[in-house]
Amino acid sequence: MTEDTRVPYRIRFARLWEARFISHLDLMRAFMRLLRRTGLPIYFSEGFNPKPKISYRTMPLSSGHTSECERVFFQLMEELPETEVERAFAAAMPPGLVLDSIRRVRSAKKDENPPKAMQYYIYFTDAADGIGERLLRAARDENVQMEVLDMETAAVAILLEKGDSSEFIKNTFPFAVSAATPVGNDYVRPDRIVEKVVDPEKIIIHYHRRKEIIRQSQKR
Repeated sequence: MTEDTRVPYRIRFARLWEARFISHLDLMRAFMRLLRRTGLPIYFSEGFNPKPKISYRTMPLSSGHTSECERVFFQLMEELPETEVERAFAAAMPPGLVLDSIRRVRSAKKDENPPKAMQYYIYFTDAADGIGERLLRAARDENVQMEVLDMETAAVAILLEKGDSSEFIKNTFPFAVSAATPVGNDYVRPDRIVEKVVDPEKIIIHYHRRKEIIRQSQKR
């Protein structure tokens, strides 16, 4: 099969609390098994050990972190309606991974909507005096946009596959900030900023990738 006859799709999914300790390599393996379970006509690589041809488009997520905006490109051997592909994935998703959407895309190589930044919600189990101002100062030193969140805003994130995420956040984390870290060569790990200010051995910190920030000239 030539590249011109393959049909590329993009899946966006959440990696939630139940799957937060899966390594990136194990996540890739789980995704390949997921593709096989869908029963769809997946395009496989050629050679002695064929595997589903996939391209992980989001920056690898650190172990222990959660996300609502992971993206993977894959290819089918024939074009199928997005709704049919979505139903097949929804029925096969493993625990801790939740389907958001499936889209037919123009190319499996070129990202039509490259993000300019990643927005993280960062949660803390203790609201120590002055922590907000010290975090904002550390973020400015790294040219990262950061703001303190009110807990109503912080609680809209989806952390749990099962249960009430909003109540879980409000009952567990009394303090949260939002950080927009640029992607590419200017990427700064959010934990690098936070751990200049907060000792993770004294305060439990949870990092949640909330969304991709798309360039203003493009639509998500």
